[in-house]
Amino acid sequence: MSDVCGCSRPTTGGHLCGLCVEELEKLSAELPALVGLLYDHMGGLVRFNQSSGGRAQRSTKDETGDVSVETGIDLPQKAAETSALLKDYLHRCTRLLMDAGAAHPIRMPADELTPMAWFLYSHLAAFRRLPGVYALKEELRGLSGRVLRLVDRPVGRVYAGKCSIVTEVGECPQELYATRGKPFIVCARCGFRHEVAARQEVMRRVAEDTLMTAKELAAALPSLMGVPLKPATLRSWKNRKRLEAKSITYGGEDLYRTGDVLDLAIEAAARQEKKAG
Repeated sequence: MSDVCGCSRPTTGGHLCGLCVEELEKLSAELPALVGLLYDHMGGLVRFNQSSGGRAQRSTKDETGDVSVETGIDLPQKAAETSALLKDYLHRCTRLLMDAGAAHPIRMPADELTPMAWFLYSHLAAFRRLPGVYALKEELRGLSGRVLRLVDRPVGRVYAGKCSIVTEVGECPQELYATRGKPFIVCARCGFRHEVAARQEVMRRVAEDTLMTAKELAAALPSLMGVPLKPATLRSWKNRKRLEAKSITYGGEDLYRTGDVLDLAIEAAARQEKKAG
């Protein structure tokens, strides 16, 4: 392990300093939602016709309500280039984790952006131990910024899993992203209307046995499950014997079972809502 992070600050028992660890956790937790924004941008915000020569068009309304069409910006090309760069990055990260023995080959994620983004986040503890993790963190920061500049809006959604509704042409593969505060989401591919709470319950059953650190859980649960959480809250639960660490990381950090933390977080949120009402 190195004593100095790539940013020149002292490391915290690994290859990264504390600030870079926090940045990596935040970037990786937001990545699945960023992928959803990128897919929306490629499919929902751009339309084509023959007169534009295959170039992107955006329809806008002026103050009188008249619709005008803007052309000349090849948005699909920029989105496709960003998607390819992100996919190459996630391929390399997945291969590095496999080569390091951090995951079994039979658990390789599907060759799609969202499963690979989830794979990276679920193996974050091992990812942080890779010798070149600082450069990988910086590359992820650059790619995340590129996506945000392209879609021109912040991450404000909750990942709700794959649609999986059986249609005439087979199971719908569309990844779902729900807007926080809205109870339903309509699949952009097949049109099926999903209840967000039910989708989150499915996500919960999938994730509940995953072990994460307090910081990882605090970064992930608001973005991925819509549940507010702070690392200090987990430490408080542990001190009050309400939560038990199931293991520790290579650097000595406590690892908690996601399902146990979700139970306590949902219970605490319900109490807070009742008190506010």
